Amino acid sequence: MIVAREVGFAYPDRPVFSGVSLELRPGELLALIGPNGAGKTTLIHVLSGVRQATTGEVLITDGAGRTALSRLDPEARARRLAVVEQAVSPAFDFLVKELVALGRYPHRHSSGDHEAVIRESMAAVDVTELATRRFGELSAGERQRVLLALALAQQPEFLLLDEPLAHLDPKHQVGLLLLLRRLATAGLSVLWSVHDLNLARHADRVALLSQGKLLACGPPSEVLTARLLEAAYETPLHLVPTEDGSPPLIVLGSPRR
Repeated sequence: MIVAREVGFAYPDRPVFSGVSLELRPGELLALIGPNGAGKTTLIHVLSGVRQATTGEVLITDGAGRTALSRLDPEARARRLAVVEQAVSPAFDFLVKELVALGRYPHRHSSGDHEAVIRESMAAVDVTELATRRFGELSAGERQRVLLALALAQQPEFLLLDEPLAHLDPKHQVGLLLLLRRLATAGLSVLWSVHDLNLARHADRVALLSQGKLLACGPPSEVLTARLLEAAYETPLHLVPTEDGSPPLIVLGSPRR
């Protein structure tokens, strides 16, 4: 489990957020939402060790105890956590299969069928047919799926994704959501930031970041409310009940009379 305790981050000229406390639990799909500029990407960087928190601490807890994330070297971190960024431009224009294979680097001294892991990771996100293509030749959506395959090849305990659905068409959005759900069901801890509030309805829990604070964190039915969302996004919206009992659909604007 990843545990953030009163975590804050600030640049030299401005604060981003402060006092954020949350947990990423095993087998959980946690959606991170909030308006542009709320600090979602920065929070993912802090929770993954890409950036060092200005205040507070981030811990990894398991049966062996708890370890401060800051005490893990990059390679040890990569064996436990994988991050999928919004946009990545590798220094070299790798073939897709070469790029995905980089996910095995933290495990290079371990035994096992590395090639099988690479193949399975590419198949999981439907990029096998792209294996011999250059990364630079791919569309934005294809690149996003390849980067996810790279992350899966790391076989992490924790998967943190920054807007993974942003460039995907509806078919691959649905496919990725189903994949994330399967991964969580299998025990992986998954955190993903998302702009589409209706997609966040499919998470186990939702964390709402706004105005430098974590305004709420809990089940979708408790966080995706008109009161909290209007306060965070500073725009009117309303909820439309669903027939299947799932959390209401979120529609921008005031309801028609």
